[in-house]
Amino acid sequence: MSIKRPPRFAESLLRKLLPRGIRGDGVIGDLREEYVRVRTRRAAFTANLLYCANAILISVQYSLPHWRTKKPNPRATSDQHHPWTGSVETLLQDIRIAVRNLLKRPGFTLVVVATFAVGIGGTVAMFSALNSAFLAPLPYDDPNRLVFCTGRNRESTTGFLSAWDLFDYREQNDVFEPLELIRGFDVSVTITGGERPERVTEREISTGLFSMLGVAPLIGRDFVRGEEEVEAGRVVLLSYGFWQRRFGGEPDVVGNTLMIDDRPHTIVGVMPAGLDFLREADIWTAVRRDTGWGSSRGPQNWYAIGRLRDGVSIVQAQEQVNVIGQRLAEEYPETNANRGMHLTVFRERLVRGARPMFLVLAGAVGFVLLVACANLAGLLLARGVTRSGEMAVRSALGASRGRLVRLLLTESVLIAGFGGLLGLFLSHWLLQVLKQLAPASLPGARGFGVDVTALIFAMAVSIAMGLLVGLVPAIRSANANIAGQLSIGRRISDSLSGTRLRGTLVVAQVTLSLVLLIGSGLLMRSFWQLQSVDPGFEAGGVLTAEVALPQGRYSSGVEVSRFFGTLSEQVADRPGVVAAGAISRLPIASGGGDWPVYAEDNPPADQSEGGSAFTRTVTDGYFEAMRIPLLTGRGLGIDDARDAPIVAVVDEAWVDRFLPGEDPVGRNLVLGNTQRRVIRIVGLVGRVHGFSLSSNPFPTMYFSVNQWPRRTMSLVVRAASEPTSVTSTVRNAVSEIDPNVPVAKIATMTDVISISIAQPRRTTLLLGAFATVALLLATLGLYGVLAFFVNQRTHELGVRVALGAGSASVLRLVMRRGLLLVGIGLLLGIAGAATSTRFLQSMLFGVGSTDALTFVVVSLVLLAVATAACLIPALRAARVDPLTALRAE
Repeated sequence: MSIKRPPRFAESLLRKLLPRGIRGDGVIGDLREEYVRVRTRRAAFTANLLYCANAILISVQYSLPHWRTKKPNPRATSDQHHPWTGSVETLLQDIRIAVRNLLKRPGFTLVVVATFAVGIGGTVAMFSALNSAFLAPLPYDDPNRLVFCTGRNRESTTGFLSAWDLFDYREQNDVFEPLELIRGFDVSVTITGGERPERVTEREISTGLFSMLGVAPLIGRDFVRGEEEVEAGRVVLLSYGFWQRRFGGEPDVVGNTLMIDDRPHTIVGVMPAGLDFLREADIWTAVRRDTGWGSSRGPQNWYAIGRLRDGVSIVQAQEQVNVIGQRLAEEYPETNANRGMHLTVFRERLVRGARPMFLVLAGAVGFVLLVACANLAGLLLARGVTRSGEMAVRSALGASRGRLVRLLLTESVLIAGFGGLLGLFLSHWLLQVLKQLAPASLPGARGFGVDVTALIFAMAVSIAMGLLVGLVPAIRSANANIAGQLSIGRRISDSLSGTRLRGTLVVAQVTLSLVLLIGSGLLMRSFWQLQSVDPGFEAGGVLTAEVALPQGRYSSGVEVSRFFGTLSEQVADRPGVVAAGAISRLPIASGGGDWPVYAEDNPPADQSEGGSAFTRTVTDGYFEAMRIPLLTGRGLGIDDARDAPIVAVVDEAWVDRFLPGEDPVGRNLVLGNTQRRVIRIVGLVGRVHGFSLSSNPFPTMYFSVNQWPRRTMSLVVRAASEPTSVTSTVRNAVSEIDPNVPVAKIATMTDVISISIAQPRRTTLLLGAFATVALLLATLGLYGVLAFFVNQRTHELGVRVALGAGSASVLRLVMRRGLLLVGIGLLLGIAGAATSTRFLQSMLFGVGSTDALTFVVVSLVLLAVATAACLIPALRAARVDPLTALRAE
């Protein structure tokens, strides 16, 4: 029977790691002979695993400078196994001895395995997330040539472009193979034709987007050129989730008609799951030049994705689109002045929002890993001292230093292996948390998991940690003084260098833990400040629900305004309802909808430099339902008829921006650039955070639904008791007016605000959890060092007590030693935090990265915890019985 060769990569690794001057042929030859001998009795997997483990341990041992002067005979035969090379059977014997030693001390084993699991689990989880989001190739054709195209206004790279501008860019460039359009926001539409109407999200795209990306439909076909023209029939692509939810995954859905806002659309295909950068819209339709979004050059609601031609860099492409933008500005000065296109690498655009958060969490995991390593090294060093007698006996019986180092390294690697297995389970849980933190547009966010790459990484980290934290303790234990340790009555002692090394490890743990704790404390203070922000309305007791009217049945503004006016009145008259109204864009839940505007009697010097403000359509009763205070003037009501002059109510943020320090009531504002409207201001209300709690209130203008109708509105209902108690009231009221109009997104206003701050909340909790783990590990490390210190000096303490030293004196001796280490760690930690927390500034709100209060409070908390950790072994030392301590002498 022929036996295959052992793994070549292990032989190659061994040859590279062996020091110069030592030929590896003899060592490798012996290992091959051992492999053949084991392979004849065991499975190939076991033989390969043992061979690789043996090769790694031999490589480490040969690389130790301490033994390079003692060169073994590399040509030793297999019958004369040198301690350096050893045999596979010796490795198995080392593993058996290590397992027995670990089982003898279950408490120690549990602590070190759990510590390994914490360090490895967090590291593997972050590696998996970062690899999926930032390193793994995007699942599109040639993703390195994809660029993201957004609007630019006076060097600003935020915003969108108009569809007609993008049509011109697409037709006039020669740097893109294709340039495809995507509407910058989802639109809620109504699907009818089933048992009940359904509200879904729709995204318009140009017909060549999916083919450019190389994403083929699961069934059916993609859009084709020409379907974006006015005379083409309306077609739709379904998302995988919507196909499963509404049609049960039926394959014959292609060719069916789907009624979208009472307009028939032909289903031409179903897209696969995982199109995360499109925010997982339910349906996709082809942009048409006759729609409101693509019919004019004014509305800026679009961005684009392009693929660069071969040999074209993003810099060259940017230069050409700048030329095209200048040409469009000269041709259409009213709409395109100072407007251009900005190009960004596609992946950079997808990950830019999540990068700071993930880098902070990755840094936190790295700190936890370092604290865990320091803790483990201290534990193994202390255990090595207690085992010095055992090592001396083994050495006296003929074991070489290399053999002892190998035995101890086997034990530490075995511990790391068990910790790595436990850490994989921990990493799976942590990845679920990271999946909730990641934005939907982040590549691979929905697929965070432990894959083959992560398994290999976990194995490598486990072995590396085992060797890293076990190498120094193994070398120190192998250098045991045989005569000293075997002397009768000799106590186990520790060297001054060993004491200093363990103290240094404790200082490092305290330092790293304090940096993490201060970072977590800053985020907690920031989150507290965010929660304390006054949104400008009273969220408690308010229920919200989105109501959207199909365009086919509600084509005129009169019908739209009549529906929402009637709905608000009927709901307000129901029992249990205090007030009710509706708004086109719910505060906090949705921003956008801003228009160019300025005060008529305070115009900007350059019209292109004028400001903008949110426009919101409301019904009578909205301000009362949200309890937004009316400061001066009047609100909006039924008197603001459709044929009457348009009026508006503005908020304080609008006044601060356009009429600072003046009374706006009775003044006029000018809305729009190309088709300017002059609108009379009739009232002033309090400022409202329309976009998020963390951003400053944006100037807002409110219009009556009679004069500025919108088919999609959010109903707001203030209930007399629990807001969810009026859910059926809202549904019944809508159904009584029109049973074919769906009610969607029912939630309390408190929940809406809570969802808006969910990501900073989760980030704060996760970083706080890492900081707590680091604090726990540092506390255990400090306690272990002092407990070992007391145990080692029990004889000395007994002598001190016998000579008259009091308990307070012994207590001060131990506490002074522990608090000295803590004090050094605190000083270094404060300095480190002052440097590192500046990377958190972009994630903080209302607090600086060097907030003195946070630094002081967190330092005092750590000092208190560390003092408690010092106090336990100090009290034990103070109770030392001198007779017991001196009896062994």
